[in-house]
Amino acid sequence: MLRVSHYIRHSETTLSFYFGDVVDDDLVVAIARFSEVVRGGVAGLVEVVPCACSLFVEFHILGSSVEEVKRCVGDLLDGFSEESLVVRSERVVELPVYYDAEVAPDLLMLARDKGLSVEEVVRLHSEVEYRVASLGFAPGFAYLSGLNPELAVGRMSSPKVVAKGSVGIAGGQTAVYPRSSPGGWVIVGNCPVDLFDLGRDPITDFEVGGVVRFRSVGRDEFIEMGGVV
Repeated sequence: MLRVSHYIRHSETTLSFYFGDVVDDDLVVAIARFSEVVRGGVAGLVEVVPCACSLFVEFHILGSSVEEVKRCVGDLLDGFSEESLVVRSERVVELPVYYDAEVAPDLLMLARDKGLSVEEVVRLHSEVEYRVASLGFAPGFAYLSGLNPELAVGRMSSPKVVAKGSVGIAGGQTAVYPRSSPGGWVIVGNCPVDLFDLGRDPITDFEVGGVVRFRSVGRDEFIEMGGVV
């Protein structure tokens, strides 16, 4: 059951409720589902954003106040039960990934440092289901929890420019860079699918609490899908 550990007031109209400090898949899903309750139950609400361990709430200054939002969220939490919700069927986002050194500059290094073959790295990375723990850093960038501990690795000592679609690992998470940008994650593959498009509804397939799988593809299929080598 969700319990608020503390909250942070960011401004007169924004605050975050924290439910813990450790990323846990069950907590991520519970917060995502509770956000739907908050979305329909807080007066003057502008936006609610579920995160890995917290819930960000923005409201209109003429529609509510920090104290009223705190009280309302507390009341909603008292009556909240995941079992009482009509849970939407869980949609799985499957992403094709080309795991090869020609698009993944850190793949061989990771395999060597972990004492694994490249094939073992690919298997360990692609055989599990991931949860979207939070969205951020850049539009369409999803922090995915559930990485096999055998692949856990720290960030690179210095950032570099990574290509669009780069699949990276940092700590116990993995992610896909939706655009070319500076990044310090260890790059193990590349995904040719557009992850963010302002002309599409929704603009991204990712949602906090959602499930993501990776599917290993060969070079020809990667190029056919728009991948660049």
